[in-house]
Amino acid sequence: PGGGVGETLELDDVLLVGSATATVVGRPTVPDARVVCAVEEQTKDAKVVVFKKRRRQNSRRRNGHRRKVTLLRVLDIVPGAFDVAAAPGGGDT
Repeated sequence: PGGGVGETLELDDVLLVGSATATVVGRPTVPDARVVCAVEEQTKDAKVVVFKKRRRQNSRRRNGHRRKVTLLRVLDIVPGAFDVAAAPGGGDT
């Protein structure tokens, strides 16, 4: 996800929302559900070394890369249209 450090993001492609009593799986997403996150850090991941060797030919190639990653802190989960009593199996006591 984009955004600078300290910014707040809203992710609206929520695939699953649950509570202690019920869980709703989206088809493909849960309607009106969103997750509010804060960008904690933007850094690079650990180095991945790509080493290719062809045996008995004295042929070697060493390459590598570091993937950019964004660390997010979840501030709030807004369930949207998710209702525990309306969920299948929810609201039973």
